[in-house]
Amino acid sequence: MARSAETGTTRSLFEIDATLIGIEQIVAGVLPTTPLDSPALKTVLGQFSAKSQSVSDILILDVSGNEVNRANAIPDRTRNDRHRAFFTAHRPGAPATLFIGNPGPGPVEGEWRIMLSRPLTRNGVMLGVIAAEVPIATFTNFYNAIAANGDTRIALLLDNGALAAGGSSRGAVVGGIPASATALLEAAARSQAGLVETRAGARDEETLRAFRRVPARPLIVTAARDKAEILRRWYRERNGSLAGFALFAWTVGGLAWLAVRSLRAGQFAAVYLRRSEARLRRQSSLLQSTLESIGEGLAVFDARGRLIARNRRFCQLLDMPDDLAIGAPLSEILTRQAVRGDFGNGDPQTEVAHRLEQFYHDVPTIKERATPSGRILQIRRSAMPGGAVVSVYSDVTEVKAGESKLLQARSQAELVDEV
Repeated sequence: MARSAETGTTRSLFEIDATLIGIEQIVAGVLPTTPLDSPALKTVLGQFSAKSQSVSDILILDVSGNEVNRANAIPDRTRNDRHRAFFTAHRPGAPATLFIGNPGPGPVEGEWRIMLSRPLTRNGVMLGVIAAEVPIATFTNFYNAIAANGDTRIALLLDNGALAAGGSSRGAVVGGIPASATALLEAAARSQAGLVETRAGARDEETLRAFRRVPARPLIVTAARDKAEILRRWYRERNGSLAGFALFAWTVGGLAWLAVRSLRAGQFAAVYLRRSEARLRRQSSLLQSTLESIGEGLAVFDARGRLIARNRRFCQLLDMPDDLAIGAPLSEILTRQAVRGDFGNGDPQTEVAHRLEQFYHDVPTIKERATPSGRILQIRRSAMPGGAVVSVYSDVTEVKAGESKLLQARSQAELVDEV
């Protein structure tokens, strides 16, 4: 869940950043003499805002911090944001990067937002700042869809520990710093991703928190679940087993004949075996349901190259049959792909042998590969205990297309500027 939330957050930030860069390129190249408060520029802002699924409004501030234009409302000429963080972050000489601010109240009561901004320049001259108002619901709604069962709380934290979106822990409020922030920040300073155990609340409840840092952004995504909730079923079954065992021991103690006692023991063993089998089936079903709820393809191969877990998304992304059997050899899966040309026009047997040799040695790794169907897959592979390997497949086709469009927009802007 933390990995899926981090991937979705990265995509949303990329789309917002691309929007701001595109507007800056138009101001600099397509409208080189147009005033910042012109109706033509307001039209451009409105078009970009309408196409964005994450932004509620886009505004432009001049070099003094005065609001001069806005996409979806009349600019407030009396407003000055020269002391706001999203403006002061772009002082002359500061890096021309995307700034992500602390969450704050929005124009609608009860609605919180985050300001994302970039410097606005033309021919190397600082004109002001372009900023996007992003409702925290952009992230919260996505996180709630991932954690649909309600037991897991997904949250977005700034690198100063402030809660930006979602629910880090019970009682935490947006903009505040949760009690678990210190432990999370210390762990995130040492690793890109991991798992920490924290205690919080009046009853000092233990909570497990998976975290992932958002690449190149001052953000951390966390997925938390109370330890007691995770073990609730185990506690219930343990207590029931203890009660049953006590009753069984009392019954056996009252029996005089060895034959009757042996019969009772055999009956208990049979019942226990049936319960264990049923419990194993429930646990297997729960595990598979969890895998199917993940938005990315996932496959796990053991040390002998046998498929021991996978979800339907893995079969869809690699164009494999939906009924791909657990236990299928890795060599057969690679051969199927090689024969149909997934890896190029080389000899299939040679290609399969090479990939089998590299599969267990080239971990951890992150790579990309284009499929014959036109998808671009990002493949993240990690080693597991016992020699197994887990592979996660993400469809980054739209992200790559967005990057290509952004490069084309920049090229066109540069051509217009040269003309």
